[in-house]
Amino acid sequence: MPRHEVVSSLLQGLGDEDDETVEVFNLLVFNPVWGDFRFASFKATRVAIETRLGAKVLEGTAQRVLRSELDAEGRYRRIAVGWW
Repeated sequence: MPRHEVVSSLLQGLGDEDDETVEVFNLLVFNPVWGDFRFASFKATRVAIETRLGAKVLEGTAQRVLRSELDAEGRYRRIAVGWW
């Protein structure tokens, strides 16, 4: 399935007011090595977190980003650009 179709299917039903942006959240993912939950190094849409990642949404961490900044899995990674 092409990337845009995967991302589109992950974002269906979110009810965003703005078609160009989407809410992403921090999440906790299970770490099988330590047997506990850890903060993920990325944010993701609620749908991606609950359906694809099987993780726990951290409420209160919402951030609105451009849909084009999501990867094929519905994840958002902030790219640090450093100081000028």
